[in-house]
Amino acid sequence: MSPPLATYTAEWANKMISVGQMPSTTGKPGGKIVGQGMSDYPIENGVFLKALDKMPDRLKFPFISTEAEAQYMVMISGGSSPAATAAPAPPKKNKVKYTCPSCQTNVWGKTDLNLICGDCEEGFLS
Repeated sequence: MSPPLATYTAEWANKMISVGQMPSTTGKPGGKIVGQGMSDYPIENGVFLKALDKMPDRLKFPFISTEAEAQYMVMISGGSSPAATAAPAPPKKNKVKYTCPSCQTNVWGKTDLNLICGDCEEGFLS
């Protein structure tokens, strides 16, 4: 059994804001600042970001969110590289759809399988 979601109150929200983090039910601007299952984002020019700017680089994690990664790549490339704005390649498929030519039954399996339909005794086509 998973623990119940905590309900975050106005007192908690005010403390988050005071340290430079905006509470949000969506994790983005426009979300409610109190509720259950909260997230947050840094307030522009807030206490958190100012403190982060003062922190030595050697103490910072080498982390960048997947949402920000594309923007970062455009920024460091000067916005001129098509590779920087290209969407990431989709994951490679490791399964193939096979279809019986007689009864149209479909099965999925690894590439290069030699499958025979148990009903029609026909070889499946990929």
